[in-house]
Amino acid sequence: MDGFETRARAKGYRTIAGVDEAGRGPLAGPVVAAAVILPPGFLPEGIRDSKALSPAARKRAHFRITAEAVSFAVAHSTPEEIEEINILRASLLAMRRAVERLSLPPDFLYVDGTFPVPCEVAQETLVAGDSRCLSVMAASILAKVARDEMMEAYDRVYPGYGFSSHKGYPTREHLAALRRLGACPIHRKTFRGVIPLSLPPKSTREVGDEAESAACAFLEDLGFRIVERNFRARGGEIDIVARGKDLLVFAEVRFREGEEFGAPEETVALAKRRRIVSAAREYINRIPRDSWKEARFDVLAVVGAGTLIRHYPGAFDARGKLL
Repeated sequence: MDGFETRARAKGYRTIAGVDEAGRGPLAGPVVAAAVILPPGFLPEGIRDSKALSPAARKRAHFRITAEAVSFAVAHSTPEEIEEINILRASLLAMRRAVERLSLPPDFLYVDGTFPVPCEVAQETLVAGDSRCLSVMAASILAKVARDEMMEAYDRVYPGYGFSSHKGYPTREHLAALRRLGACPIHRKTFRGVIPLSLPPKSTREVGDEAESAACAFLEDLGFRIVERNFRARGGEIDIVARGKDLLVFAEVRFREGEEFGAPEETVALAKRRRIVSAAREYINRIPRDSWKEARFDVLAVVGAGTLIRHYPGAFDARGKLL
């Protein structure tokens, strides 16, 4: 379980911190980050991705981590900062603050996701790091517990919204409370679902289009050019076709309002993957062969109002097999 930390120590690093955040997807409250330096030989018993643990198990893991860690720190970005600089930058800002608050300065970071922390410390980003790297798992637990406690406190300050139960995520209960009460001071005023309360509910197609638009913007931020949306072929459909320099990306977009019922990417079944591959073959047959060198199948999981996007590059191969 500590293979990443062992690898970093073999390269000469000694104070290795895992970094993760909680709260990118909610409509209310801060985004919270944690940084944790675990001692060599820290036992992984009870430590997992925070989303895979029950609240009671998270509390037990939190107690162990804070009792045995070499150093740990928690920090956050406010709803006002989220609105001013956007949720991605606010998340990275919270991560930087957590790293800076460690009592022992780290010389290497493992960071969950695809974006590095804006600081001078050597680091490596890990897609799904909170389920692969022990110190990142520990950070995910501290961040999640801290944010849940903050939202439970806010529930007493702003009763009626149900913050203790949904923690600010866009559940039916929360959206109904927003329609009934309007937004409170900790709501993220720029997020869809908070401000346009007088508008009629959007159709499934409209929601899907918005999720795809958010995914397109995400890919464009990574340097890709969007060349097709909703490409239809006899064998199936591709949500997004994007180009890098010599790379073709065929992307499937999945959306859910929250993660209480599992992650969006879990719904890309084998039959669906095979239809995407079939459509990709037809697309490739229509373009010059010398216009690309490599093709890849990605999944982009959009949660909430496009506020949380998890990118899985090369999620499956040309046979539809998960990688």
